[in-house]
Amino acid sequence: MDVITNLCVQGDITAISSDNVVSTLNKCIKISNLLLKYLAFSKPNLCPNQIKHDVKLLIETNGQNILAKARQLDPKRIAIAKEEFKFMFDSERIGPRIPQWSRPLHFVRKEVAPYRLHGYFTVSLMVKRILTDTL
Repeated sequence: MDVITNLCVQGDITAISSDNVVSTLNKCIKISNLLLKYLAFSKPNLCPNQIKHDVKLLIETNGQNILAKARQLDPKRIAIAKEEFKFMFDSERIGPRIPQWSRPLHFVRKEVAPYRLHGYFTVSLMVKRILTDTL
């Protein structure tokens, strides 16, 4: 474990020399001499002090941003969402989830119904409280 970064690497200790130096290289394999020549491959550097290249990655995008800030639904859509959540909760398709992480809820226009809920349907405890308090 690195004391500065608290990073650790799991592995097997293959050899310990007489002066208590730990080696991660198995000297019984055929390519051990080659790996000893190039120690950068056999000893990983978890915190490089110096970057060895001049590559900079840039991703050009067009159009609108994919993510948007969460905003409150209009009363008509929130009524649809509450009704749909209550139906799914009563039919035990969804239930409370701990921890309370969830994906956002989207409304999608469908041919069968005017709006359909789309998203990850595990209800957090907060949503469960909202449904039971308001319905």
